[in-house]
Amino acid sequence: MQRSVITETRGTLQYFSGNEEVMNIQFAFADDAIYILFIHVEESYRNKGYSYFLIHEMVKVIPPIFFNYKTIVHVDDMSSRYRKQHNLYCNLGFEYINETHPEMSCSFIKMQLLLSQKSKPVFR
Repeated sequence: MQRSVITETRGTLQYFSGNEEVMNIQFAFADDAIYILFIHVEESYRNKGYSYFLIHEMVKVIPPIFFNYKTIVHVDDMSSRYRKQHNLYCNLGFEYINETHPEMSCSFIKMQLLLSQKSKPVFR
């Protein structure tokens, strides 16, 4: 089951198995920017592509005004794959802004293109 809350500036997507929340993504958007604030996938659901799934679902609910070449997506890479191979964000076109901090950014259009090339798991 999915529950989503989208306002003019923020969004949350939550997915449940029974009554238990198993994954969620929180994001914000303003001007020409989208901010991924938080992604969480429960341990037993990890390494199955659900983080890609969450980002793909986020893209579906972002207001169309952000679908342009100027929009930049921002995230702080606080993942266990920080600066390692097979990093979720690097695989979606994000680049670290400087060498010692977790801040990353990517063009929204580039991220959409790379997302469209990934196989998407189906959450049931």
